[in-house]
Amino acid sequence: MSALAQGYPLDADTLDVSKARTDSEQPNYGLMHGVDGEDLAAAGWGVIFAANAGEDLRGALEPLLKVRKDQAGKLYREYGGAQGYLPGDTMRAWLGRAPRLKGLGPVDPRRVPFYLLMVGDPEEIPFRFQYELDVNYAVGRICFDVIDDYRAYAESVVRAESTKRADGVMRHAMFFGARNPDDTATALSADHLIAPLSQTISDQYADVWHMDTFIGEAATRQRLSSAFTSGHPPSLLFSASHGMGFACGDPLQTRQQGALLCQDWPGPLNHTGPVPREFFFGADDLPDGASAAGMIHFAFACYGAGTPQWDEYIHTNGGRTAIAPRAFVAGLPRRLLSLRDGGALAFVGHVERVWSHSFVSEEAGVETLTFSSTIEALMCGKRLGNAMDVFGMKYADSAVGLTSELRDMKEGGALRRDSWLATLWTILCDARSFVVIGDPAVRIG
Repeated sequence: MSALAQGYPLDADTLDVSKARTDSEQPNYGLMHGVDGEDLAAAGWGVIFAANAGEDLRGALEPLLKVRKDQAGKLYREYGGAQGYLPGDTMRAWLGRAPRLKGLGPVDPRRVPFYLLMVGDPEEIPFRFQYELDVNYAVGRICFDVIDDYRAYAESVVRAESTKRADGVMRHAMFFGARNPDDTATALSADHLIAPLSQTISDQYADVWHMDTFIGEAATRQRLSSAFTSGHPPSLLFSASHGMGFACGDPLQTRQQGALLCQDWPGPLNHTGPVPREFFFGADDLPDGASAAGMIHFAFACYGAGTPQWDEYIHTNGGRTAIAPRAFVAGLPRRLLSLRDGGALAFVGHVERVWSHSFVSEEAGVETLTFSSTIEALMCGKRLGNAMDVFGMKYADSAVGLTSELRDMKEGGALRRDSWLATLWTILCDARSFVVIGDPAVRIG
C-alpha cells in the first residue's frame, strides 16, 4: 500500500482544494464570508444530472425541486444536459465550465450553490467527483432503480418538511452497536464509538430528546427492524456494525452488500462459512408498510453507502483489483429512502471498507469529535450537508498530511517507515468516503 501512496500521486484537484481548505481562515463551512449556510436563499441549492438523464427523471423530482426553488430563490440552479455532469469531468473541469466559471476556493453561491444534489448512479456520476466536490460544498446523491422511487423520495422529503411536530413531543434518537463475540472490530466500534458517543449526546440532550442505546446483546436484528416497523421511527439512527461483503459479481452483491450484520452473528470463532440471511439487516428486510419518515440514518459499516468498482486500498503500480463489476450505491439506503409509507430524509454511510481511523488515531488515541460534532449539529436542527462539513475538513487535512510526507521523501528528507505511509493513505481514503445519500439540505424537524 505504501507503493500505492508513492506511485500514485494525488490528483491536482484534491491537492489544490485540500490546501485551500486547510489554509483558509474563512469561518462558515467553506462558504464565502457573510453567507448563512442554513438559509437556502443565501447559500443556494442546485441539482446535478448526468448529461444523458431523461426528462422523466426531472419530472419525478418535481415536488422537491419546486420546494427548493421557492426556498433558494435566485440562487436555485438545475444542471442538466451540457451543463450537467459530462463523462470524464473532474471537479475543476465541471466548476470551470460555463455557466459556472468558478475556480477553487471558498463557495460563492452566486456562481455555484453550496448545497448540491447529484442524481444518478456512480457509473454516471462517479464517487470520485462526489468526494472532490464535497470538500467545500454540501453534496448528496440519490440513485434508485425505478422512476417511481425518485418520486417517492421527493414526496417523502416534502411531506416531512411540511409536517409540524406536535408541542411537547420529544424527538427520538437511537444508537445501535453490535459487539459480536471474539470480534475485535465491533468491540472497538461498540466500546470506543457508540458507547462514548451515546453517553456524550445523552448527557447534553436528554431533556429535549428521548434516547435509546442498544449495544452488544441488545443490538439484534429484530431490534433494528422494529425501528422501521413500529410506526414511530426515530428521527436519528446511528449504527455501528460490520457491513456485509460479497465476492465480485456475486448475485447478491448489488442488493445486499453493506447490509448491517447484527448481534445475531455469533462471531468468527463460533461461525464459519457464508453468513446466514437471518444474521444481517438489509434492503429486503424493509417490508411494504415500513416507515423511516423524517429519519436520518448514519451507518458506520463497510460498504454501507456503496461500493466502488476498484479496491481503493490495495493495489500497486502493476494494476488494480476489481471488487465489483461496476460501482453502485448500496441497496439498504436505496430502499430506505424510497419507502412508500415514508422514506428516510437521508442516509450517511461509507463507500468501500470503513476503518477505525475516523475515531482512533496514533497521535490522539480515541477521539469521537468528528462524529459527535455532526450528530449534535443535526440534533440542533442544522442541515445535513452543513453538519457533515467536519468530515470534509478531515479529508482535506488527511490529503495535506500525506502530501507533506511524500514531498519530504522526494526532497531527500527523513524516510518514514512504509507502514506509516500506508496508514496515511488508508486514513485519506477512509476520510473521503463518508458520503450523504439523499438531499444534503434536509434537516431533522
